[in-house]
Amino acid sequence: MNKRYFPEFSPEVELEIEQEQKGIHEKYWQHLRQFRAPDPYDSIFVDSIAHPPLESLPIKEPRRLAQLLRSYAFELFEAEAKRYTHSEYLNLWLKDLSGQILKTIMDRLGQMRFLSYHASDEEIEAAVDEALRTAVNQHLYALEPVPGSRAKKKQAKASQAKSDSKEYEAQNPKMLSEARRGMKDTYFFKFPQAMIIDVCWAARQHRREWDRWIKGEIKNGSKPDRLFRSVLIGNKAPSEIRPEERPKEWK
Repeated sequence: MNKRYFPEFSPEVELEIEQEQKGIHEKYWQHLRQFRAPDPYDSIFVDSIAHPPLESLPIKEPRRLAQLLRSYAFELFEAEAKRYTHSEYLNLWLKDLSGQILKTIMDRLGQMRFLSYHASDEEIEAAVDEALRTAVNQHLYALEPVPGSRAKKKQAKASQAKSDSKEYEAQNPKMLSEARRGMKDTYFFKFPQAMIIDVCWAARQHRREWDRWIKGEIKNGSKPDRLFRSVLIGNKAPSEIRPEERPKEWK
């Protein structure tokens, strides 16, 4: 494969990626089945719209479906992207991976025609595409210089990846906010019982810092940014990260 678009992995790492992505597909397949509804292409369903039966049709849930699809795309993308190293070709790798994931998910969703009861094909694809664009930008934003000559060399190579992206604007509040909201949505899907104040407690940051961070007003690499990211990209609930009880008056 052309290394300009595909980073080279050992057979062992390729197997790890394949197995992780398989687990993600299986997990979200089960979640998506919960949206089962009458097939909109079924003539019986069409008749039921014109002449509704006594029992009501399922509630349409386009927003919940979109959130689930964003999480699905984000996790599938991260299973491979998190193994990428700093490279002048990083932007190209990420964009190529994004295209592959979009095609894979849309092909799989084509087997679930009942999803179109909740959202159109265009809306479904837009949700997946949005998550993937956010994921790409998130990786580009993570390229922060660190002290040391070796780190500077890495940063010099990585800077090319930034400049290659037309979407990338360093520390752009709007784009920072989009990337961070993507992380937030993915985290709260995994831990639906958690609240924003719980994340703040786990990150040892007050709610006012969260509000500024989620709006993109706090720069990448700053202390609040690093602490919020450490919670949101992890696989632990807030109570596992900081088990001591939060005072009721703490905000």
